[in-house]
Amino acid sequence: MSSLLVMVMGLPGVGKSYFARTLARDMNAVHLNSDIVRKQLLDTPGYSESEKSMIYHELFRLVREQLVRNNKVIVDATFSKSVHRKAYEDLIRDLDGKLSIIRIIAPEALVKDRLAKKRPDSDADYFVYQKLKNEYDEIVVPHLVLDSGRQDITQMIALAKNYVTSN
Repeated sequence: MSSLLVMVMGLPGVGKSYFARTLARDMNAVHLNSDIVRKQLLDTPGYSESEKSMIYHELFRLVREQLVRNNKVIVDATFSKSVHRKAYEDLIRDLDGKLSIIRIIAPEALVKDRLAKKRPDSDADYFVYQKLKNEYDEIVVPHLVLDSGRQDITQMIALAKNYVTSN
């Protein structure tokens, strides 16, 4: 079996990490998360462009390392910039593997409520959400959109697994 990479993307607070962890467990895949990488690299995480670049570079390295060793990887990050997404498209093509992209969305009122609460791995707040929302590059490749405010986790996982296997 060739390598499988599932890219889970979306703005802060939409539920992508919870979804990605659950999907990884369900698919017996490695889960890599940008917030965890950020906390490992930085004592006081922020969201500057240079910091994001460093985090995406390290996340990419970890994903590549796991894809070479393991058949299935779920990578979870905002992926607001197309340049970050393109690197993974190129990587999976080089490895002759398969890429499935899943974008998680949620109603803004729910996101605002979620971001007001302390979360275990992310320090992103509503200000960061708004900033990233305004600079999000359009996704021009095929992808699945799931809404964590309107679909429960069981529905989302079932739809994702169907998309990944039929994509």
